[in-house]
Amino acid sequence: MFANDPTVVGFDLRNEPHTPAGNTYAEGATWGTGNPTTDIRLAYEQAGDAILAVDPDTLIFCEGISEYPDPSSSTGYDATWWGGDLQGVAQYPVVLSEPDHVVYSAHDYGPDLYEQSWFNSSTTPASLDAVWNLYWGYIYADDIAPIWVGEFGTDNTASDIESTTPGSQGQWFESLVAYLAANPWMGWTYWALNGEDAYDLLDSNYDPTPLSSLKQNLLETIQFPLPGAVNGAPPPTGSSAPVSCSAVYSLVNSWSDGFQAQIVLTNTGSSTISSWTLAWTFPGEQQITDLWGASYTQTGEQVTVTPESYDASVTPSGTVTIGFTGTFTNSDASPTSFSVNGTACTT
Repeated sequence: MFANDPTVVGFDLRNEPHTPAGNTYAEGATWGTGNPTTDIRLAYEQAGDAILAVDPDTLIFCEGISEYPDPSSSTGYDATWWGGDLQGVAQYPVVLSEPDHVVYSAHDYGPDLYEQSWFNSSTTPASLDAVWNLYWGYIYADDIAPIWVGEFGTDNTASDIESTTPGSQGQWFESLVAYLAANPWMGWTYWALNGEDAYDLLDSNYDPTPLSSLKQNLLETIQFPLPGAVNGAPPPTGSSAPVSCSAVYSLVNSWSDGFQAQIVLTNTGSSTISSWTLAWTFPGEQQITDLWGASYTQTGEQVTVTPESYDASVTPSGTVTIGFTGTFTNSDASPTSFSVNGTACTT
């Protein structure tokens, strides 16, 4: 039915494979066991090849499972969201008859849906990043295959969208958006658009104005047009338009194990950048301790910076200066590449 339909880019083969309550791992959805009745990876390969035989240009989306063997766990298995555990890909990837068609998909939610063990009084954005890296983020980081966060969402209460409270819904949602901003070529879709869902973007009348401008503005920090896309109308100016930028990094001061630096971001294009996310990777082991002129998150050497309200718009030829202090262990080498909204800046 959908073969060669240009509006259909791929097929998500199975929604949220998991181990049903009361069943053992071997009785539910497994990965890499070789058991043809439970190994979802084998099912993905069989179904994927059948689809490619009919529609050879399509993508095959493969969701994770809910449990995976873990010798360090008291139960012998760890557990996460249904469809959210893709640890098995490292040893047992999905192999299709035609390479480069697999996209791995994870679903991820906050504590309002279920109090996972990593939601507690010690939860930080860094600890959440570690959870995502363990279950599926490594696939992107190690350049194994594309990753698509097929579902994530929250309600329209302000504190459930943004919060600094450890283990809260708002901390989870804000941190996940920052994680996606730091890894801009991860794909994602928000759950859900329709007003009949508690995590809705629109009301029950489907009014085009989003119910929560706070949530919509946060999501806009990870939206950008795909390079080379030609179908449809040209992208609008502003935050969704392609950006043209330069980023100049300079070391202001340094001492035995620390430094002060700044980045001057310039809009070199002809349209105002009404919202921006600046990302870079430190070449050494630098850790930011304080940053002014913007907000930031850091995962390992990857840094993502988002604007304050007073510098969210950068007019043509306009600049924003971001200053920060940090520490380093072995190297304070300067970063050499920056991107804004996923587009590389000149340096």
